[in-house]
Amino acid sequence: MGLFGKKDKSKKKAQRKSTAPVAPVRNEESFSFYVAPNNELDGDLKGNVNVLVAGRFLGMIDVSGLVWVTKTGEIDGTVKCDDFRLEGIVKGIVIAKGVADIIDDDNSQAEISAACTWKDGAFPPPPPETADGEALE
Repeated sequence: MGLFGKKDKSKKKAQRKSTAPVAPVRNEESFSFYVAPNNELDGDLKGNVNVLVAGRFLGMIDVSGLVWVTKTGEIDGTVKCDDFRLEGIVKGIVIAKGVADIIDDDNSQAEISAACTWKDGAFPPPPPETADGEALE
């Protein structure tokens, strides 16, 4: 406001020119927690996050989300998650509520439990069905 209740036009023009920052688009597949290659982390991780392990993690991971162990990644401990993808090394126990996608299990020494297991990124074919949609035994 200017003197005697008059509006200051210079401030108004400056306000019109400024723009509010645009909110980032939320990526549902982003990783909130990352262990980089050539790094080691020892501890427990709990939360509602996706985890990407390209380095070494020692301990327990208990998350509502995806845990992805890359070719350079290694986990020594217990993993509880919604979905799990294994390309690297896991020593311990993995419990996935959903899918466990196992790309390379040659180096793994883990006991893996999941509702559904994929091999090499390909969902296993569904069982043959009858005309009424029921699975054949």
